[in-house]
Amino acid sequence: SDGIAYIPLTGTKKEVEMNLEEIKSILNTYSYFVRALNLVSNYKTA
Repeated sequence: SDGIAYIPLTGTKKEVEMNLEEIKSILNTYSYFVRALNLVSNYKTA
């Protein structure tokens, strides 16, 4: 192969949607984590 990533066309849309859901949950977890860090830092400076 010439190094180009081969993406099978069958079921690609479903895989992309699953990846989007995964990314969304990761972002949610990240934002919760950031919020918790902000709360902790606010508590420390208060």
